Amino acid sequence: MQDRESVCPANSPDLAATFGVDAEHPVQRWVYVPVARFPTLTDDLSLDELLAVADSGEGTSFTRVLIKAEDAEAFKAWSLWNGLNLEPLPAEQILDALWEDPSALALIPFEDLEPRLKLISLDGSSPLDPGFDPETWPLSMPIGLQRAYNSVPEELIQNFAAELPANWQADKLTDVMVTGVTALARATAVDMERYGVLYPQAVIGDTLRAADILHISNEVSFAENCPDPVGIMPNLIFCSKDRYLRLLEDIGTDVVELTGDHMNDWGPEALAHTLELYETAGLPVYGGGANAAQAALPITFETKGNKIAFIGCNAKGVYSANAGTSTGGANPCNMPEFSAQIEDLSEQGYNVIATFQHYEGYGWSPESAIVRDFNLAAEAGAVIVSGSQAHRPHSMAFSADGKSMLRYGLGNLFFDQLDVGSDTDKAFIDQHFFYENRHISTRLTPIYFTDYSQPKFPPTEIADALLQALFSTSGW
Repeated sequence: MQDRESVCPANSPDLAATFGVDAEHPVQRWVYVPVARFPTLTDDLSLDELLAVADSGEGTSFTRVLIKAEDAEAFKAWSLWNGLNLEPLPAEQILDALWEDPSALALIPFEDLEPRLKLISLDGSSPLDPGFDPETWPLSMPIGLQRAYNSVPEELIQNFAAELPANWQADKLTDVMVTGVTALARATAVDMERYGVLYPQAVIGDTLRAADILHISNEVSFAENCPDPVGIMPNLIFCSKDRYLRLLEDIGTDVVELTGDHMNDWGPEALAHTLELYETAGLPVYGGGANAAQAALPITFETKGNKIAFIGCNAKGVYSANAGTSTGGANPCNMPEFSAQIEDLSEQGYNVIATFQHYEGYGWSPESAIVRDFNLAAEAGAVIVSGSQAHRPHSMAFSADGKSMLRYGLGNLFFDQLDVGSDTDKAFIDQHFFYENRHISTRLTPIYFTDYSQPKFPPTEIADALLQALFSTSGW
């Protein structure tokens, strides 16, 4: 935060004032955040730990604290950091420096966040959290007027304050939660019958409900004649009972993806019935529909100044699942057309989240066709590309220009593959944050299963091992 000089109105041409660090007479607070490179296990530090790193480089896995060179004088004037070892770097070098040195932290203004950086919370608090208060955030730099206060009229001080809007405002921050496979059938449905329809969300429900926009990829149609579930069976013909919709409503679902392979398992009547249920419930859908034209339509949101678009398709070539000219189903991937839609949405100012139902693999590495199609979507302008097909986590990547995050597969949200293969008992929920219509950060939340239907938050050692595997298999 550089000092800033403001000249008074024409009726006081001899009076000027400069903004700078001033804890006694603040007119504004400038929010700074500690960040590390994205593939970092540490989620939280105490303020004392952060100060110790800046003082001696000891006490945590971090040993250095970087700041922007243009902020150096402001940090010197900020008593919290007086005498500590902060390393100034040109702003354009900080990202590379963090990626080159996993032991480095940086203190940057909130508006400089970008997805290749991980925001580290302090004492369990973060500017990305609901209810965040910049007045109590220890890294809110107090900004005031540097000239004699007695000679500056109060009205003028207020005018100056108005010229310096806060760099963090709650009404500009939107979070979008993207999840993996949901299929309310087989053993998952058995548990729902046994323990109640809401049983699957008992542990993670509050987290899902807190999202501004919650995405669910539900692969299975509802059928009025759906029989009672009998557990895991060799056939792959799925349906859900109508009352299972209550689960999706209870967790606060905002948009439903219909790219799944099983949308037509119970016939066209069940799909038509499903679309009617969603419409009645006020749940918008994309990636599938009553015909190919409807299935190809995106869903758009505009909230808190952020424009979000969801678009999806099925690339697996399961023709029985796909929509036709006059038949319902999933949107079949036609990459030139899909890319053109993404490009058009991007040009309209939307942050595009492109999701795929793609080839299923049971290792960390995605199929080569997935990598190809995800990169095509990124090149067209999608800021997030996410795989909805994966029954276990896959690796991830950033596009070469850093503008797109590629999440090749998240794993299951509500589905019964507890012990089908390696790591099918683990998954991620991705929380993407947007500010002033820009993707600024992503929080990865590990989940795991101890039964066939209810995801839980894993112990630290399991969560860290899962994140470490994700980062290492992603080449980091």
